[in-house]
Amino acid sequence: MDGVPTNVIRGKQQYIAAPLCLLYEHPDQGLIPIAIQLEQTPGLDTPIFLPKDPPLAWLLAKIWVRHSEFQVFQLLSHLLRTHLVVEVFCVSTLRQLPAVHPVYKVG
Repeated sequence: MDGVPTNVIRGKQQYIAAPLCLLYEHPDQGLIPIAIQLEQTPGLDTPIFLPKDPPLAWLLAKIWVRHSEFQVFQLLSHLLRTHLVVEVFCVSTLRQLPAVHPVYKVG
């Protein structure tokens, strides 16, 4: 997500994070976040959030991680693997098969 340009909606700049999330695989509870950094460039302006931080700060850091994961999922898994892959077959079916073909009728 680092370097992805953001959008402006109704004159307001939108923001997106490129977080780094350190996870621990607990035997019973599954993956547990143990440290979150909201930017990929280390420095004094990019704090690392931990579970012992104030509850709302830790919650906000986890929300940013989920938001970034959602954006990646929507782009890669949903858009590319669903709509854009199927579009190739739909366009080629409409261009190459006659209207009486059974596969053409499915589309």
